[in-house]
Amino acid sequence: MAEEVVGIVPHVIEPTGRIQTKQNTIIVTNQRLIVAQFTAQMMQEALAQSKAKGGKGLFGSLLAGRVLNPGDIVNYTEKYWSMKPDSIVSECPGNVSLEIEGITKVRVNHEIGKPRDDDSHIGFDRYLLAIDSIQGQYSYVFDADPQDVAVLRSVLGNRLAGSARARPVKPASSHVPSPVKSDEVVETVERRFCTNCGRQVTFGAHFCENCGREIS
Repeated sequence: MAEEVVGIVPHVIEPTGRIQTKQNTIIVTNQRLIVAQFTAQMMQEALAQSKAKGGKGLFGSLLAGRVLNPGDIVNYTEKYWSMKPDSIVSECPGNVSLEIEGITKVRVNHEIGKPRDDDSHIGFDRYLLAIDSIQGQYSYVFDADPQDVAVLRSVLGNRLAGSARARPVKPASSHVPSPVKSDEVVETVERRFCTNCGRQVTFGAHFCENCGREIS
């Protein structure tokens, strides 16, 4: 089967141990996960794209082209749908390519931290994406939106442990993957997973058998 992009996970941050962090995008294909850098140049291109598109309302118009919002990042990373996977890998030196077959486990961990001192009331609430593969271990901070976790689970299956956040923090991609060619053999039964606990849901069920959450 030819390799094709099946999903995109924007806004993936790589902690560096310094004040600055590296921003990435994970492009999910039917054969691998590609961690592509979101460079300073790309940020400027995304701002220019946002300015050209314009914002909604007076406030949105003032911010368009000046501040990147989650929707701007999603819109910019739509470009990867039309790029060949090998071209995505070679787009920037340092982009990471992980073969699906070489990934042993992926965990989504929710961390809630307390304020560092008594003078601060702000802690942290974040989701970590930890990837174990034959190429090494990788850890990122990401949004863990339901659509992010769903696309990862679509290629990783039960190698993905953990669940998505209850509600998305960024808009979902409007892209619809191209239909599968008739000469390709595919699994016809759709697998569904609970967005609350991450367990697979019986086909046709309206409630999760594990946690009881209603399935939309």
